Amino acid sequence: MENENKEKPIIVDLGQREDVPRPELDPQKLLSFAQQILMVLVLLMFLACGVLLRWPGSKEAQTIFEQARTILPPMVTLVLGFYFGGRHSR
Repeated sequence: MENENKEKPIIVDLGQREDVPRPELDPQKLLSFAQQILMVLVLLMFLACGVLLRWPGSKEAQTIFEQARTILPPMVTLVLGFYFGGRHSR
């Protein structure tokens, strides 16, 4: 009788549904997007180098360069890893 008063648990299926179409990713567009991201990151690194060359004795310029040197290379590897590493799993 105690079981009759309890509500049944709700089961949610988180698997892929067959009726929902998956978007098609064009490899050419994906490569173009990766190139654009990499170009922006390279541009940011050149700007950081330019700031350091323009004001060589400035502590702020040194900080900007060090931050760019620390942050930008991992971002480049993320973009490259996503595009070239994910290609084999598709």
